Amino acid sequence: RKPATRRLCAVTGESLADAAQTITFFAERASTPEENAGFMSNLLCAPCPRSRELQCISAEEARHSHIPRCVQSSCSIGCQQHFLCKDRACHQPEADLIQKPSKYAKRLDLGFTDAQPTIVFEANKIYEREDLQNSNMRILTDGCGRIGLRAAKHVRESLGLKYVPAVFQGRIGSCKGLWIVDCGFRDKDGIEVTKSMVKWPTDWASCDVNDRTFEVRDHARQIPAEATLNKQLIALLEARGVPISVFLELQAKQVDAFAAEKFGDLKGTIRSLPVFEFAAEGK
Repeated sequence: RKPATRRLCAVTGESLADAAQTITFFAERASTPEENAGFMSNLLCAPCPRSRELQCISAEEARHSHIPRCVQSSCSIGCQQHFLCKDRACHQPEADLIQKPSKYAKRLDLGFTDAQPTIVFEANKIYEREDLQNSNMRILTDGCGRIGLRAAKHVRESLGLKYVPAVFQGRIGSCKGLWIVDCGFRDKDGIEVTKSMVKWPTDWASCDVNDRTFEVRDHARQIPAEATLNKQLIALLEARGVPISVFLELQAKQVDAFAAEKFGDLKGTIRSLPVFEFAAEGK
């Protein structure tokens, strides 16, 4: 299937809690001038709190605004905190990614992930570094970066939270993953991304302000969510020192509750089943 050949972007100034909304339409084929005019006319006639400003661009332009054809560092000579600043070469993200269509599609989809925009980082507050590796050259920080405490507090304010989450899941520019709030980070107002988080090179000094906006998809919470015990979780808890008797006691209570609800006085019969006896013996 050919990629979309048209993108219609309708921007409303006031809708859905007075937030600026972007509506994106994709077509599988190029529309005729008559079809395009009819579509625009119908869209303009649709009920809307305020008049809509329409912009029509091609799918190729939409792709290039997300994944650039060529990118090169425009930071001052001597800057060493970005990957592009270290080699000063011209990279071609689109040409590199298009060789693997499935990977290119995933990278393109990165721009349409639902996330909450928060604060904007200046280029000199964004740090890129190599991943930590063990003695076997295996990556230990795959998809994990750090964010300064003051920056995390500003993110908290943008999200309307009463506490600073320990971890943020989100993206900034071409980077996505988990950011851990590090109280000892050298730049309290900065953010750090590792190489495994970078999906294609970005020139932070010349990129659009939206590419330097930290967008949060999820974050750690003070009250942990409810979870169900399964084989993996039980094995993990047991390996961390939780006695097996705790799980057997929970199992006995669950069986008793189920038997009392379904069978009443036959609770003792249920507990005598072979499968229950094997569990009680640790088998």
